[in-house]
Amino acid sequence: MKNLVSSEMIYGENFKIYTENTRGIIGKLIEKQEVICIYDDFYKAIHKIGIWGTEEWEMLYMGTNNKYYLYVGVPRDSYLSQINVIINANECIAVFNEEQAIDYLEYRGAATIIIEFFSERLKWKKYKIDKPTLCFVKNRRVFDINKSYALKIHTNEYIRYGQIKSEYEELFINSKGEYFLYVLEYSVRTVNSNRYFRNKEEGEEKKGDVLPMGKEETIRWFLYRGGSSEQFNIEIEKSRLYFNKI
Repeated sequence: MKNLVSSEMIYGENFKIYTENTRGIIGKLIEKQEVICIYDDFYKAIHKIGIWGTEEWEMLYMGTNNKYYLYVGVPRDSYLSQINVIINANECIAVFNEEQAIDYLEYRGAATIIIEFFSERLKWKKYKIDKPTLCFVKNRRVFDINKSYALKIHTNEYIRYGQIKSEYEELFINSKGEYFLYVLEYSVRTVNSNRYFRNKEEGEEKKGDVLPMGKEETIRWFLYRGGSSEQFNIEIEKSRLYFNKI
């Protein structure tokens, strides 16, 4: 784990981190109109208040010359800590390049922001997205539930923290032949623990996520959930007919 002490400027593994005069740095950039804020983590401001009343935030600013500024309050409970960079300071600014900024937005599930500002960096055929909330970006690929075929649905009730939850997984295939699971983020399968706990705290306002899968893994999942090889082939054939119509 990378442990960084408080200082004026720290070089991370491949990005800079400022821990002194952070408000002044951001203030000057905004005043000179050299940056615009493209992403606010409102969840942290609303739901995460520290013991001493410290408000947390994460704001991503897009600047010039391929520079992106992640302005963080309470770094020890931030994206930086989740990628094993520990900052011993009350606030910090991490200066990312474009790829690092997209990595951050992917982790935060900000698909609409990625598509709006970084569509040229994605592997997809551009089109108008009907429902942004059902569109996801993983590993620079766009997974759109509205333009995919559902192969099988699985639901299962279970008890977690004394409450009955409904695990939800739905298997999809898109026109490129890519398979992925759509899951509710309180599902035991979700891989982003930070988003799992956010979803738990937000209660009924459930958020989904997608997990890309290879063909062999997809077939195993299908068989494990009670399907058969015959059924799988039938669903694949139906998906071809579906994509021919749209």
